[in-house]
Amino acid sequence: MERDFGRTIFDYVDDDDVLAYKEVELNKPFELGGKEIELDGLEPYIYMRYNCKKGYQEEVINLGNTQFQDRVFHLRKDLETGETILH
Repeated sequence: MERDFGRTIFDYVDDDDVLAYKEVELNKPFELGGKEIELDGLEPYIYMRYNCKKGYQEEVINLGNTQFQDRVFHLRKDLETGETILH
């Protein structure tokens, strides 16, 4: 998903954009990709919903400000410990 850069008057007419959506199989690696054209740059984030030993969980992982740069992120989520590793 992509959050519009900063908080401006345009937030009322330009909501966050879903760049990719995927339901995944247990213990299977997967890839997500997204592309968006924005005038102000992007603030990408990943919104995850999952079920683990702790029950149903939701998490938002902010990926930082891209400010007109192409970026690739690698994320690993351990559903046993709840640890999220982003690099």
